[in-house]
Parts: sequence; C-alpha cells; structure tokens
Amino acid sequence: MRSVCILDILGFGRDTPTLRTALDNLRRFHDAGGTVIYGTDLGNGSISPGIHTRELLLLGDAGLTNDEIVLALTRAPIEPGAPADLIVIGGDPLRDLEAFDDIRFVIRAGRVAPQAVVG
Repeated sequence: MRSVCILDILGFGRDTPTLRTALDNLRRFHDAGGTVIYGTDLGNGSISPGIHTRELLLLGDAGLTNDEIVLALTRAPIEPGAPADLIVIGGDPLRDLEAFDDIRFVIRAGRVAPQAVVG
C-alpha cells in the first residue's frame, strides 16, 4: 500500500478539523504498514513552490520518523547513467527537517537548475 500525502492544503498553516482528520487517517495508514510518499499542491493558493517544510513537519505529526520522511521524499535511488534529480541542503534533515529550508542548489535531470529555481 502506498499513499501520496498532501496535508497543509487542508489548513494553509492553521490547525483545522479537516487537517486533524487527515493526520489521524495517515497515522493509522502508516501504523498499518502503508508506505507514505511526499506530495504537494505547491504553487496553488498561498503555498509557494519548493519543498514545503510544514508538510514535512505534518508527516512527523502523523507519526513518521525523520528517516521515513526523507525516504518519502526520495523518488528513486541514484543509478549510474540515470539523469539525477538531487538537492543539496545546508543541514542534516535526519536531525532537523527545517534543513530543507536551506536549499543550496538543485540538480534537475542531471543539470544544475538556475538559481531562480532554488529557494
């Protein structure tokens, strides 16, 4: 079982009953052994494009560890010859998910993304 999660769109930074219900459902899904995948509605409404740290923190509220959250962000392992999508951040997300607020550069399809795409 896999589920793509989009949580903050249910509250836009606020704690709402709908968000609480979604967190409870996600917690039960995760506890039952389901695989959670990071998803986003970035660029819609007031949420700007990028990695949405609040969404990651909400995954933690649903019971995922930082290791599981980083894995939920991982699309595929790096393989020789495959085009790479990578980010370099200025901290350790296994200790602090807010490290994703400090994106240093992005490699998209094997090429460094223009600075305007970062942060």
